[in-house]
Amino acid sequence: MQKLVHDPQDRIERIDEFWAAVSVDGNGQVLCATRLNGMVIPLIAADDSGLIWVKEQAEKLATLTGRRIKLIKLTGRVEFEELWGAGEGGAPIPRNP
Repeated sequence: MQKLVHDPQDRIERIDEFWAAVSVDGNGQVLCATRLNGMVIPLIAADDSGLIWVKEQAEKLATLTGRRIKLIKLTGRVEFEELWGAGEGGAPIPRNP
């Protein structure tokens, strides 16, 4: 069973766009990630403060690897599936139609 490792209180009401760092080479692009406290964290952000951190990490990664890294902005939200789990104590979460 996985444990939720991060549950920020400063939530965004609706994420309609986000930024990501991608490494680019002759074979295409790949999403960049970094290690933090033993975890692999993808370089993505949904707000300006997160984007600052992503850019800092992407710059470090580019310097360390010598690779070209692009910061891209993704827009055009499409919700294609909604997954439901149990609430606190295993109680079902009420579903809104």
